[in-house]
Amino acid sequence: GTYQRQHRDLNGIRTVKVKRFRCSNCQKALPSQYPPGVHRYKWYSERVQAIFAVLHVHQVQQACQTEIANIFDYAIVPDTRDNWQDTRAVRATRQHEQELERIKSSKFEIKCGSIDEFKLGFGWAYTLTDTASQAVLGFKTNDTRAETTVRDVISEYPPKAIISDGCPMIQAGAAWWTDIPHGRCWFHVMQAMSKLAAKERDAKGVSERQRLTWRIQFLLSQTSISEAEAYLRILQGLHSPEVLEPLNSAWSQLRLHWLLGLPVTNNTSETLFNAVWARTRRRVVKVTERAEAWLAEALWRWNHHLVRGLSPWERLTGRSSGDWLQALVVPLGRIAGSTHF
Repeated sequence: GTYQRQHRDLNGIRTVKVKRFRCSNCQKALPSQYPPGVHRYKWYSERVQAIFAVLHVHQVQQACQTEIANIFDYAIVPDTRDNWQDTRAVRATRQHEQELERIKSSKFEIKCGSIDEFKLGFGWAYTLTDTASQAVLGFKTNDTRAETTVRDVISEYPPKAIISDGCPMIQAGAAWWTDIPHGRCWFHVMQAMSKLAAKERDAKGVSERQRLTWRIQFLLSQTSISEAEAYLRILQGLHSPEVLEPLNSAWSQLRLHWLLGLPVTNNTSETLFNAVWARTRRRVVKVTERAEAWLAEALWRWNHHLVRGLSPWERLTGRSSGDWLQALVVPLGRIAGSTHF
């Protein structure tokens, strides 16, 4: 048979019919069949929740979300919207862990992982990203900058090698993994040297900063480590030790570019953050739980959004991602009876 219940969607409150089933032999009640977009014990449709999922992942302010709720003429209070966000974050985390276990069981190896640190509300977050596919393998958060958090995020899926900028906490955290080679980002080293080089132009209209850039590019164009170290000695005679100090201090890590074929930069992480949210926007989330829920949802979206026809996760695993928004909105445990997660 069927029973009626109230349901809210974009067109307002309406009455829907839910089909009920019972076994004709044992008379045991079976799971009910809900109309498309209708959740068990949920007043709001998938479309309404999906709209606020998009607003949350873009960090739209609560005042703007409240105005949109008023246009719908719904009493969608902030606590309700926060509960939706927590539910989506749990779904994203569970599905990500399941996928991660699947590729671990297939003995798939991550050749190089990129680690980055960024501010998250009042705390800090660290991510591990596969440089080849740009898929985020894991993230950890902490109230303070901590090397143990870096150690833990690497343990999510230890790659064969890692690359990062010169962040002291990342350097210290990666040192816990003595069997994983740790390379440095050339771009960040070049950025540090540019701040030390003179920018005044000579008679030919070229500054020391520009000449240094050209010479570093020539250094990177060398085909072997022996040629690179030979040119490095020449470079040390052309610039002062103060200007080349970032290059000299990081050379043991930079040389892995030739020895192990590591990428030149950890731009994978930088591209990730520029795509998911504006780098110039400070993560203004003031509650740790809200910040972590937002990050889990944002990184899941990044992993499964399409870039030139393929998602980062599809490039990593070879399996289709599907609709990232639908995966976050549709409950996972519908058959088991509880649809909260």
